[in-house]
Amino acid sequence: MTSLIDDFKICDKCKEKIHKDAVICVHCKSFQNWRRHLGLSSSFLSLLLALISVSTVFVTVLSSSTIKDDSDIDASIINWQRTYVDDQGKLAQVLMADVFITNNGKKPGAIKSLSIKGAGEEKFNFFRSGELERTNEYSHKGIETQIVESGKTLLVKRYLKTNFDVKTFENKYTNAVLLIEVINFSGEQEDIRLEVKNKPPIFFE
Repeated sequence: MTSLIDDFKICDKCKEKIHKDAVICVHCKSFQNWRRHLGLSSSFLSLLLALISVSTVFVTVLSSSTIKDDSDIDASIINWQRTYVDDQGKLAQVLMADVFITNNGKKPGAIKSLSIKGAGEEKFNFFRSGELERTNEYSHKGIETQIVESGKTLLVKRYLKTNFDVKTFENKYTNAVLLIEVINFSGEQEDIRLEVKNKPPIFFE
């Protein structure tokens, strides 16, 4: 014969004695079956959702704050070549540079000019834009301002015609400094300097 004691158990929450088959405690009204976990799970889920929401807002604000409200232009050289052009019966050496310009800011910016100062040179010489011209004019003319939209990358192709001989050309432009003048949307000018070290221009015809 089963003892009456065996017909009871202790409530998981309030620790009072209740019938062993009770679904709800008569004292604290808490569930005694699997549904007793819902209260804890719901609280935990609510807390987790709140944490995710706050984190999402924080990440969004942080991402926005790291992007400049102005233009933010960066550059890298992707091609560095040398060729020759007939300059009134004489061969002139031409340095050609292809540069990637990227705007990581929120507003458009402009590339004012590209220039280079070779090893031993005291001043920068400007690259020209457009088609390679067979002219005896030095490369400080024909500079074209280019716009770089926000979030875009622009491929800029420029060239510099020189009257150097082969050895002088190599000595100057194997180690050089490329200067890119940038105008931000706010009107502020910035200079981007890219050093070219031990990188002689690739020859092509």
